[in-house]
Amino acid sequence: MFDTTMARLLDALADTERVKARAEAEQMRILTEIRQLRGGTHLEEFTTDEVAAHMRWSTRTAQNRIDDAMSIVTRLPGTLAALERGAIDRIKAAAINDVTAKLSVEHAGVVETQVLEKAPEVVVSTLRGHLRKHVAVIDPDGAQRRHRERAQGRKVWVVAEEDGMATISCYTTAAAAEACYRRIMELARNATTEGDQRTEPQRQADVFQDALCGTDFEHVQVVLTLTGSTDEPSVVELDGHGPLTPDAATDLLTHATVIHKVPTTPTKNNKPLNRKARCYRPPPDLVEHVRSRDKTCRFPGCHRKAERCDLDHTTPFHQHGDTVPENLGPLCRHHHRLKQQQGWTLLQPKPGMFLWQTPTGTTITIEPDNHAPNPRRRQ
Repeated sequence: MFDTTMARLLDALADTERVKARAEAEQMRILTEIRQLRGGTHLEEFTTDEVAAHMRWSTRTAQNRIDDAMSIVTRLPGTLAALERGAIDRIKAAAINDVTAKLSVEHAGVVETQVLEKAPEVVVSTLRGHLRKHVAVIDPDGAQRRHRERAQGRKVWVVAEEDGMATISCYTTAAAAEACYRRIMELARNATTEGDQRTEPQRQADVFQDALCGTDFEHVQVVLTLTGSTDEPSVVELDGHGPLTPDAATDLLTHATVIHKVPTTPTKNNKPLNRKARCYRPPPDLVEHVRSRDKTCRFPGCHRKAERCDLDHTTPFHQHGDTVPENLGPLCRHHHRLKQQQGWTLLQPKPGMFLWQTPTGTTITIEPDNHAPNPRRRQ
């Protein structure tokens, strides 16, 4: 006896995936048309930002979606057709595009044809494996060249996670990554002591950290936010990661040597900062306050840290905009330039709240210390 109820639910689940795939294909066509519409205009450079703001995507997500769409629509018609039929999903379509992106249009078409028949029946990791093999066969010289080019992009980065955690990643060659990982596993096995209750993954993480810095956190920047009220507790924030738990804060403050104490209300020698400042360049204490208040670039979806941004006068200084907290905000250089383009406007109705209006008339609100945009359509 077959489980007909489960079969019905699984069929319904597959139907939703096909519907979603068809919608993804249509979205790719729309994104391609948007890019082509803005091409050759003064707004072309900021097309990604306009899409990101409207869709509440990060700038990187918008850029990846537009790039994938342009490539699939113009270079991989078979992949687009399979997506429109619901035979593959967007993740598989993106995999085909990613692995064939450096090939000529002719070679990309050959590889596409070779993998599409089996693509609906395999998971995406298997599909990527098939793609890499076909690419290596059809373009061996290019594979060598692309490896050397990719190796030039070696880098390390950190992603903030929930509950005071983070992920550190290293992009390097496969051989180097495998060697590093095996060394970490070896050190973790040798780090076991009598009574050690740590799991193997925990020991691996610990030896990785110990090998790099041990308990030396002297280069970590800590922001201690003072509320200005004895009734409210101060908040310890790790730069770029947000508030820490009391235990984590105590441990970090024991070892960290770079600590900035930033009041939530800007002061100078315990007095309010000059609210009629007509000096273009803000004083250091005002710079520190605004950067601590806003933390990142104030364009929706941009997470560049405030200390790496320009401190922008929301109402331009030459238009009688004062150098005061309610008229200052960090903008990365790219979004600082975007603000000056025709069709874009920015207001700051209260300190730390920013209202963006796009060339299509959409208004997006950035609340203080909150990057979740709240778009309002033009009436």
